[in-house]
Amino acid sequence: MRTKVAVASCLVGVCALLCSDGWARSETDVEGSRDHDLLSRFPDSIIEEFHHSEFDEYVLLTGVVGPDCVPSASRDIEGEVTRIQYSFPESSSTLEVYRSYQAALESAGFEVMFAGSKQELGIDFARCFVEEINPVELMGEMSGEEPRYMCGVLRGGTGDTYVSLLVNLDFSTPRAQLDVIESEPMTAGQVTVNAAAIESSIARSGHAAIYNISFESGQASIGDGSGPAMLEIARAMEGDPNLSLYVVGHTDNIGALEFNLELSRRRAEAVVTALVSEYGVDPARLMGRGVGPLAPVSSNATEDGRALNRRVELVEQ
Repeated sequence: MRTKVAVASCLVGVCALLCSDGWARSETDVEGSRDHDLLSRFPDSIIEEFHHSEFDEYVLLTGVVGPDCVPSASRDIEGEVTRIQYSFPESSSTLEVYRSYQAALESAGFEVMFAGSKQELGIDFARCFVEEINPVELMGEMSGEEPRYMCGVLRGGTGDTYVSLLVNLDFSTPRAQLDVIESEPMTAGQVTVNAAAIESSIARSGHAAIYNISFESGQASIGDGSGPAMLEIARAMEGDPNLSLYVVGHTDNIGALEFNLELSRRRAEAVVTALVSEYGVDPARLMGRGVGPLAPVSSNATEDGRALNRRVELVEQ
């Protein structure tokens, strides 16, 4: 993975874990665990659970959670994932723990993407986060009386680092889960899409971002090299005959809004036309729409961010 940023920040939390009658706080860190290189631990905290993956997918919650654990907003990330569950002395308040992490992140230059506490987070936020949205075998049930959550991103030339922190009060013990996701930068023209990935993303989040369909600047004609991605979209639809999609065009914010809205619509319709005429997809299963720069996934202040915003999204109808 990329070189790590030498700062005391990178957090994600979900604190209150493994709730069972008679639970007692551990006295030592769980075997094989460690703090993340980017973030020192809160004083007198203990690592209760630890999970690390060199490359995995992660759903970053950027909005409240509604009924049936459906988030109002989220972002799918791939990269190196480290998840650490801490417990803290009973003398520490959840607010004290939360503010300490918040200060460390902000001082390190992290951009806060979403933050909330208690009822602001929606229904059963902690349990949904751990058990439904980002389940890991080692992580058990969640309960808590004072949930506090935040997530943020530190942007870098070799990739972005995301953190997510949830702090809770569980059986009078403050707990937190800190998740750190270190993503690799996307390479233009690199084929990273396949039918299985498309199907998985749509099943998990209702949409899939496609970055391997290219267009000439300011034009709607599909560029050379887009064939492999188009073929995988067709294969994904062939694999699920009941799947119907909105094909949604997205642009960066360079140029006038009305122009980009129209351009994104024409690009989406060009993709629909190609899928029907060249790959045999039933036109009744596709609908093209454009939203221009109105739904960015990154900042338009940099070229890397604009490249991420220029995309085609497949959205389940």
